[in-house]
Amino acid sequence: MRTLFIGIITAMLTALRGKATNKLSPTCELVIDMKGNADITLSNSKGEQLTMQYDETAGTFSMDRTQSGEKSFSEAFPAVTVAPTHGAIKQLRVFIDHCSVEAFDAEGKMAMTNLVFPSMPYDQIKVKGGKFTVYPVL
Repeated sequence: MRTLFIGIITAMLTALRGKATNKLSPTCELVIDMKGNADITLSNSKGEQLTMQYDETAGTFSMDRTQSGEKSFSEAFPAVTVAPTHGAIKQLRVFIDHCSVEAFDAEGKMAMTNLVFPSMPYDQIKVKGGKFTVYPVL
């Protein structure tokens, strides 16, 4: 049942994709084929950034939003969130919009969502430990 549900959701999300590119847009899907440990950084020219890290040995995925943009509204907002992965991640799907970043293992082993408030959209990406493709979301 779980596999069927993931397949249906994947098909629906794939239908919303634009043409593949290597440039971030304000609303896009990022697909990363992982090769073990990975570091992914989304950033903009203002120096704001969100860093994601996959540690295959520890079995964890994390997002660091301490430098992600506006955070003065709460002392608790700048944080690093960590989730267990429940197995090795081969492909990571990341959905980016104006104020949130959602990361999912393509096989349903992990999911994480974080709010972010960059003063301008993230338009730069660095990936270490994988190959990425960006799909604008229509």
